[in-house]
Amino acid sequence: KHIVDQRYHPPQPRENPFWDFGHVLWRPIGYMVWSRFSGSLAALFGGDQLLAAGAALIALSLVGGLAGATLLFLLAAEITQSSPVAAITTIGYLSTNAILYYQLTGMPYIAGLACQLAGIYYLHCLIGEGRLTFVRGAAAGLLLGFSVVVWFPYVLSLPGIICYAALVRESDEGPDLRQRVSLLVGLAGGAAAVVMLIYGCVMLAGHFTSIEAISQWIARS
Repeated sequence: KHIVDQRYHPPQPRENPFWDFGHVLWRPIGYMVWSRFSGSLAALFGGDQLLAAGAALIALSLVGGLAGATLLFLLAAEITQSSPVAAITTIGYLSTNAILYYQLTGMPYIAGLACQLAGIYYLHCLIGEGRLTFVRGAAAGLLLGFSVVVWFPYVLSLPGIICYAALVRESDEGPDLRQRVSLLVGLAGGAAAVVMLIYGCVMLAGHFTSIEAISQWIARS
C-alpha cells in the first residue's frame, strides 16, 4: 500500500511511511521493480496494484534467499574445503525460521542478509588471496552498508564482521599490519558512506532536520 500510495497520492513527507526509518531503502527498491513490471504483475492479479506491489517485494525476497544460500555455500566450502559440510550448512540455513517464514512475506530481512553474506564472502576472498587494500575493503563495506539501509538493525552485526576481518589469518605467517589496517578502514568507511548518504538524502527530502523530527521518525518505525 505504501508503494502504490507513493505513486498516486503520497502523504506529506514527514508522515510518509514509504520512507520508513527501519527499512529506508526497501520500499523504494520495491517501487522500482513494481514500476518496471507493474503491467505484467497487475495482469496476474486482475489489475490489483496492491497485490502487484506485494509480488514485487516477495520476488526481491526470493532472489535474496537464493543469493544468500548460494553465497553461504561458497563461503562454507572455502572455509572448510568440504562440499558436503558446505551443503549441510546451507541446508541448515534454509531450514531456519527466518528463511522458512519470512522469505515469502516480502519483508526486507532476507535480502539484507544476502547483502551481508556477500560482504563476508568477498572479505574472506580478499583475505585468503592477500589483497588487503583500502579500495577493496570499501567495496566490501558498500555491501554491508547496503544491508543496513535495507534493514537498519543489521548495523548490530557489523562489529562482528569487522572483528572477523581484523582477526582471521590469510596464511601461517599472519597478516601485514599496515595492509590489514587499510582494509579495515576501507571496510568501515564504505559501510558508513552508504548509510550516511542514503539516510542523509532521505532526511533532507523528508524535512527531518531537527532532533525532534528525527526522533519522531525513528519512533514511528
